Amino acid sequence: MRVTVAFLFLCLAPAWRCEGKMELQPLSTVYVPFTMHGGEAYYRMGMGAAEQCTYDKRNKMVYTIGEHGLINVIDVSDPLNTTLVHSQFLPNGMKTGTDLEVCGDVLGVSMAAHVKAERGSVLIYDLYRRGQNNMELLYNISVGFHPDMLLFTHDCRRLVTCNEGEDGEDANGDWKNPEGSVSIIEFYSEEENSTEPYSVRTASFQKFDGRAEEYVSRGVRWVFRGFPEDDEEFHLSQELEPEYVTFNRDETKAYVVMQENNAVAVVDMASATVDELYSLGVKNWAESGLDASDKDGGIRINNWPIYAYYQPDCIHYLEVGGHGLLLTSNEGAVRTTVGKGQYFSEVWRGERFIENAVVAPSVPGMMSVALGDNTMLGRLMFTNSDGNSHQHPGMFDKFYTFGGRGFSLWNATTLEQIWDSGDDVEARHAQYYPSLFNSEYKSMYKDDLPTWTMDEASSDMGPQVETLTTGEVNGKMLILVTCERPSSLMVYSIDPTTLVPKFESIYRPGRFDKRWIEAYLQREVGDTDPEDVKFISAEDSPDGKPLVLVSGSLSGTVSLYRVNDPYTVLTSLIQTQGQGVSDAPPSEDGVYSEEGVYYEEEK
Repeated sequence: MRVTVAFLFLCLAPAWRCEGKMELQPLSTVYVPFTMHGGEAYYRMGMGAAEQCTYDKRNKMVYTIGEHGLINVIDVSDPLNTTLVHSQFLPNGMKTGTDLEVCGDVLGVSMAAHVKAERGSVLIYDLYRRGQNNMELLYNISVGFHPDMLLFTHDCRRLVTCNEGEDGEDANGDWKNPEGSVSIIEFYSEEENSTEPYSVRTASFQKFDGRAEEYVSRGVRWVFRGFPEDDEEFHLSQELEPEYVTFNRDETKAYVVMQENNAVAVVDMASATVDELYSLGVKNWAESGLDASDKDGGIRINNWPIYAYYQPDCIHYLEVGGHGLLLTSNEGAVRTTVGKGQYFSEVWRGERFIENAVVAPSVPGMMSVALGDNTMLGRLMFTNSDGNSHQHPGMFDKFYTFGGRGFSLWNATTLEQIWDSGDDVEARHAQYYPSLFNSEYKSMYKDDLPTWTMDEASSDMGPQVETLTTGEVNGKMLILVTCERPSSLMVYSIDPTTLVPKFESIYRPGRFDKRWIEAYLQREVGDTDPEDVKFISAEDSPDGKPLVLVSGSLSGTVSLYRVNDPYTVLTSLIQTQGQGVSDAPPSEDGVYSEEGVYYEEEK
């Protein structure tokens, strides 16, 4: 439905109120190359060209890193006309950059080794200057195994890396499962007369090995314990895989989420030691619905007597109403590995429990029927590592799946859950973008319409809430959420009194009435697989207004959005004649713009 001047007139009339809802207004998008050869840039859909992004508030630049080790620099001094100004490979043919962050006058880049089971590095660069041909590499700092994420403290004196310690081959070609860890890099000034410009301390998880079963009983997941008929001994510290880090307000503590382990570690910054491990527990799908099948003929959000591990991919600290909170995006993750000529996977589809006749007699008959039916639970991914029956060894009486399909708030002191989004993320997609509900992009789909994969991810981990951040706009604390599979962006606000997030809006950028490849070539594909989101405050923004920065990994896009009220967005869209379309019908309590943004009016 087109936005009309008539509707704008009605909004301007005194009897109509259009304020109240926070919406994302698209401003500009830059497509970045995934590689370069002979000075020529190469662009292609699905190449992970923009995995992570960071913003340089002093020089109004955005930096991105891609899977092929190419750093791209974008000038965003004019948010409406952003331009790619520089591209540079990581040194020595290294192609495994995992994250990057600007702080002060430097850019930090985390980089995994060529082979997984070797120590990674943090590269510290001087920032790009306009007209410069190359950014100077200042330091190459060795850290733990497979650093996956990094974060500076506000004063830029410390940098923390999450060293995931993924298993794989070492430099000799031998399969290893290195320990996960957290590295804390301390930088020194010349005035401190240090013999070295930095030092590195490592927070290890070895202290928990002797109490491993105690922590497993608390809910910390330890799934892989070695290959069958292999006498190599494994420890919990080898399976704890730090994924993402955030700091408390005074930056004395680091909260590190371990996605596969469904746990959070609290690290003391002063001593570089892990204080404690906390399990995040499980979500009960009997109390909150999910669409469990891609073969059920459409959107079927139902309650089931099964459970899910939250398994966040991202964690973010915030303070609201004097309360210290942790916010997590509960994407989900499964444990698989290949090594020593063997393959390990914890995943079974629901029907596998029936085929293997391992459903315990105590399980209600209706549940057994559902597990064997592909239109119910037969297609859903479960773990075969948990849920074993005590009364019937070798059989299962509880069933656990992966990811909470939403986001949660936790008490930062006790790690007790305060609030969970339940089925709201799936329900909002069903309401506003039904033809893209639990859809996804894969390279084999490039000639398809995005709507053709509707419901396909339901039997996997649904929308896969990937990452999130927070920011304050017009006195409202906002939560900005990205969903990997449908490539959508959601906005919630949080009440400082009740600490309950409230849905504000949902936006799916890009055309979905065109085939993927067509939309990409015409530069209308949107931010496909939004891997990273950053909030830019009005104080730090190029134009003095709050912005949201999003990197689309598979589309290779970096986009800027403004957070606005509906009236401002509608006015801008009419002026700029946006090109998106919405497949959803008009609603009696709202309208759809050409960009596919839903605006809910207050009456």
